[in-house]
Amino acid sequence: MDDLTLQLSARVGELTAASLTPRVIEAARIRLLDSIACAFGAFDAEFCVRMRQVLSNPPIAGGIALWGTHDLTTAENAAFANAVMVRYLDLNDTVLGLTGGHPSDMIPALVVLAQEREVSGIDLLRSIIIAYELYCGLCQAVRLAEAGIDQAIAAAMGTAGGAAFLLGLDQTRIAHAISLAVVANAALFNVRMGDLSEWKACAGPYAAARGLFAARLATAGVSGPHGIFTGQGGLSTITGPITWPEPAEPLILLTHLKLHPVCYHGQSAVDAAIFLHDRLQGGVIERVTIEVNQTAHHVMGSDPSRWHPENRETADHSLPYCVAVALLRGSVTPGDFSAQNLHDPLIFQLMQRIEVIEDQTFTAGDPNTSPARLTLWLSGRNQLVEEVTFARGHAGNPINQKQLEAKLAALWPEERPVSQAQAMMEAVADLPSAPSLQRLISALNP
Repeated sequence: MDDLTLQLSARVGELTAASLTPRVIEAARIRLLDSIACAFGAFDAEFCVRMRQVLSNPPIAGGIALWGTHDLTTAENAAFANAVMVRYLDLNDTVLGLTGGHPSDMIPALVVLAQEREVSGIDLLRSIIIAYELYCGLCQAVRLAEAGIDQAIAAAMGTAGGAAFLLGLDQTRIAHAISLAVVANAALFNVRMGDLSEWKACAGPYAAARGLFAARLATAGVSGPHGIFTGQGGLSTITGPITWPEPAEPLILLTHLKLHPVCYHGQSAVDAAIFLHDRLQGGVIERVTIEVNQTAHHVMGSDPSRWHPENRETADHSLPYCVAVALLRGSVTPGDFSAQNLHDPLIFQLMQRIEVIEDQTFTAGDPNTSPARLTLWLSGRNQLVEEVTFARGHAGNPINQKQLEAKLAALWPEERPVSQAQAMMEAVADLPSAPSLQRLISALNP
């Protein structure tokens, strides 16, 4: 095995044996609850319904139930379907760095395996911390998008590491699990360019399910390539050198939660627009500039489709659309991406008066931030300016338990009893001392 694969296998071993601080355990618990909130917020979306139908047919006797249902399927299919719900609204967490991504795409796969293995609550949380370490480490180590590789590869690798812990693999087999996950899941970055397709919500979840499969293969003694990162034809052949970080604390602490159903690179801009909405006092907006870093400009403000979104996948990756909605309405909600809203003439007219500009100072700054500055020119030559460095939910501006519970309440389907949401919150809160996941699984599938 190349040195980096061995290093990562050893890191999984270190986190397996380490005494985790309450802060790190709480970070994992919070991200699990946030993922559940996102999943149930998307439960009734037509696409999520369709995916559940596909992935639970035919039903598997004795299988794993999809969240919120009694439909039984394979563990890998359940991991995929549940994670699609987590991802669909673009409200789940984010890591920033040389590469951005959504590490909670991996959580449903780890819940499924933890349920199958009948482990304790703290072991589930530990598997999440391990998975985040690998996912976030790769995002810190290499510019995947510039090499045409999607963030999904990190979901496969991270899930393989977390699953390897739950499966009790030794370090040699952990290394093979990582290798198998990486070699088979170098997905294309094209999934996030131009008019975005429904696969945007599937790329990370699919890779996470394949990471679970890779760990199972390693359990059976299947070997992976020995130079997957730095060997001939390895990942670094495509991406260039991979410099793995050496953090003082687990990398899960550097991930960020979202309050808006928008690509993370638009969170600060939406926050700024909401603050400006409260200051407009009836003023007529003549022109808007949005200044962001290079990544936000590239992903959310450089392609012409961002001024003419035809589906929710493109709209929630459009700075003009998301900022226009926030300026006009004072918030951005999942309902703002309905077909009717996408063709709202007031939103469209304001979008055409919005310009997105790269601020090179922002680009040269901390890659773990995604700041934004909005300038509004109003009739009468009045000007309003708002700058946000740390969006609400960023590790530098975290949301608290009360705000997270409010997020769950806002997303909770009307037809479901509130008591189920309360039961899930209580089950997740008790996980650090829970001897099993029975209470959590019962709340997810009442």
